[in-house]
Amino acid sequence: MKADRLAPLPRLVASADAQPPVRGARLLRGLDRLLLRLTQGLRAALPDSLNPLLQLGAIANIALIAAIVSGVLLLIWYTPSHTGAWASVEAMHEAPLTAGLMRSLHRYASDATLLFSLLHGLQTLASRRLAGPRWVAWVTGMLAVGLIWIIGWLGYWLVWDQRAQLVAVGTAQALDVLPIFTDPLSRSFITNESVSSLLFFVVFFVHMLLPLIIGILLWLHLSRLARPRFLTRWPLTAWVIGTLIALSLLLPAQSAPAADMSAIPDTLTMDWWYLLPVALTDRLSGGLLWLVTFVLGVIALGAPWYLVAKRRPVAASDSNGRPRGPALHTSTDPGRPQGPPLPAPAAPPTRRALAAEVDPAKCNACQKCFHDCPYDAISMVARSDGKNFPSVALVDPARCIGCGICAGSCDSSGIGLDWLPVPAERRKIDQWLASLTPDDPDRMVAFACARSAAETLPLDPDGRSSALPGYRVCAVPCAGWVHPLSVERALRRGAAGVLIVACRPGSCTYREGATWTAERLAGRREPVLRKDHVDPSRVLLLEHDAHERAALLSAAAAFRARANPPPPAPPPPSPPGSPRRPRARAILVGLVSAAAFAALTWLPSDLPYQTPTDPDPQLVVSFKIAGEVTERCRTRTPEELAALPAHKRTPQVCERGRAPVHLRVALGDRVLLDRDYAPSGAFGDGASVAVETLTVPPGRHPVTISIGSPPAALTAERELDFRLHSRRVVLFDRLTGFSWH
Repeated sequence: MKADRLAPLPRLVASADAQPPVRGARLLRGLDRLLLRLTQGLRAALPDSLNPLLQLGAIANIALIAAIVSGVLLLIWYTPSHTGAWASVEAMHEAPLTAGLMRSLHRYASDATLLFSLLHGLQTLASRRLAGPRWVAWVTGMLAVGLIWIIGWLGYWLVWDQRAQLVAVGTAQALDVLPIFTDPLSRSFITNESVSSLLFFVVFFVHMLLPLIIGILLWLHLSRLARPRFLTRWPLTAWVIGTLIALSLLLPAQSAPAADMSAIPDTLTMDWWYLLPVALTDRLSGGLLWLVTFVLGVIALGAPWYLVAKRRPVAASDSNGRPRGPALHTSTDPGRPQGPPLPAPAAPPTRRALAAEVDPAKCNACQKCFHDCPYDAISMVARSDGKNFPSVALVDPARCIGCGICAGSCDSSGIGLDWLPVPAERRKIDQWLASLTPDDPDRMVAFACARSAAETLPLDPDGRSSALPGYRVCAVPCAGWVHPLSVERALRRGAAGVLIVACRPGSCTYREGATWTAERLAGRREPVLRKDHVDPSRVLLLEHDAHERAALLSAAAAFRARANPPPPAPPPPSPPGSPRRPRARAILVGLVSAAAFAALTWLPSDLPYQTPTDPDPQLVVSFKIAGEVTERCRTRTPEELAALPAHKRTPQVCERGRAPVHLRVALGDRVLLDRDYAPSGAFGDGASVAVETLTVPPGRHPVTISIGSPPAALTAERELDFRLHSRRVVLFDRLTGFSWH
């Protein structure tokens, strides 16, 4: 076994993978195996219907629904205004079993939505299920995660505590970079009185509206799936809701102190699930914030394109469907006669080559492929070739993943993968078996899924593997590609046994391939394995994920050792009154996993945060006034006059504008600021706007503010008391003059 690990044979099973190669596949494969190990650990005690790692997306939807329902109920107690929001939220703690419970449930359900959405995206990335037609699901999923975060960001704004103060100021800082508002949005958060009630209501309205857009994105996210699992079954739903309620009762959500624009927040706790960007808004300028947002957006949304590498060209096929060209590798089994090896199958280079193709002449309108396709890529359309069948299958290449499950459902081989045709693979297996003697030990045939535990099997081009002695391996993109007739044919042509290696149903790369294969072999789904034609004990389906290679090799060796395995004996019945350990263990594992996910939800939601603001007092000076009207005139040249119509040939042209406004701020004899502010507007004819934050030493100091140029400057002076972690504000406009806060 050690020598097998070191053997430099190509991993040709992976070459049958219908998905294009992905950059960083080794890292992603390692992450995928880690997640599969965790999934398998829970599977040892929990059924798939209760395994959270198999239903991350559905759990995220349950948490989202819980957040929406609890948020709607909170409107009974919440006051949507910046003057009453914080007090109404604090009053909810007086009713811990009603309003307080709904407030905490709303918060933790929102955190759980983001947690499980990110885990679902990480799982999808690790399993490399994002290229080809799956880009729609990936992009809509990333957009939905972004909107979920925006909803949470705005939701914290609505509490109007110190966290909301940081959120509002950071949002204004970023939006002021964009040419949206005539006045800088930052001026709305200088004093408590300047906070706009209309702006607060707009935030409240957007917070309530965005879940509708998420509903549209989720519909698009699942639109290319047949039989999508939007929600979990009721037992797991009860576990999720019960865990969130228990967390809400044990650790009720707490608000920060009320927002106060005259105070500088210092140390507070934050929900890092949604407020992580506060660490950036407190430290970066608005332009850098947009740059970071753009880069992160490109990284998240562009993954289906920049992570996917180009395929190598496809080799031409011979009459048997095998690629022509030199062999990639020959068998390294010592003592075995070396005949001319079969070339390794080459993966297709283009999206069109990946998609399944229909041979209308062979299609008999059975609709099995239509019902089995996991991605709703097959439709039945009216025939136009005069055949005595009502319809014919039609494949949409934009939806088809290239899994080949349709090939495993078609009795007439009327549909399949052009790069892995079923008739050619059957002839290849016939040649393998015909070349063996009756006492040859290599009379076992294996169909190996390219994403299962057989993913890294080293194979030579004629299907032999030193890791799997006695088998000839046919690499397929999915176990669902295997038609029961292919199994029957191999057994009738002399195979001692047929092994089918699949992923586990819940972690199947193509969603339903492992499930359909198991049901076909069990006789519950057509096409079925005809047990009156072959001995079913000579057929074995092994479901092992990529990290379970050792278990696969052990089970395959045991199956080979017993050429005719007897059916397993039923387990002895439990004596009356004996404890049901499996159920007790399932409950224990369920409680532990629920506690683990509750901890992951809660821990980042209440971690400390230290603002980078200097504790020294601040003086904020702001004004919006229009400067004096100016007129700039110039004389037109003779060429300019000649180009104008006769009635417009005035010798001079004058442009009206406004002069800049001068601001001078002094602290006693010390000048803190002395500068001009240009007029706003595209033509320089708007008002001048200033928002300046100046650091001053603590204590009482005389402050002198002068706006405009002497002798017409407007001046005001006052002695102010400056304290640590606080700010004083001076505002000016033409109507009210100077106001000190």
